[in-house]
Amino acid sequence: MKDKDNIMCGLGCEIVMYEKVYQINKNIILDSISKHATSIKKYAFILHNKDNEKDNHYHVFLQFKQTRYFDEIASWFNVNINDIEKLKSRYNNAVLYLVHKHQPEKYQYDAKDVISNFDFTSLVNDDDIKSVRIDFDLFPITHYKDIYKYDAKK
Repeated sequence: MKDKDNIMCGLGCEIVMYEKVYQINKNIILDSISKHATSIKKYAFILHNKDNEKDNHYHVFLQFKQTRYFDEIASWFNVNINDIEKLKSRYNNAVLYLVHKHQPEKYQYDAKDVISNFDFTSLVNDDDIKSVRIDFDLFPITHYKDIYKYDAKK
């Protein structure tokens, strides 16, 4: 995997933290979020402890007020940089993975178990969120050629 040091993560990311590896709990996550609240626009996370194939782990989704770097985020949460992924879809669509809304074959977590700074339950119940699209607020176009790449995928 390509080294992520000094590489921009962008305006949104997902962190996966295994309880056994990081000795993590919701209070530690909330503490890290509160220490960096001036940089975080939205957050949502949950403990996945009912997935059959994996050890207990937290999924943490973050949306930032401005572009951030992988190594910076890793230091905030004291995690390995490779446990952070740049969001590849709209933030609202990505966070629905927390409850497996679009993965009916997986355990369906209750929206009330998600800890967030926005109304996650309303988001889950929003029937307009159906497909994965690029959110240009999260991933701004920097070159006109990017518009053509996006149009070609429609």
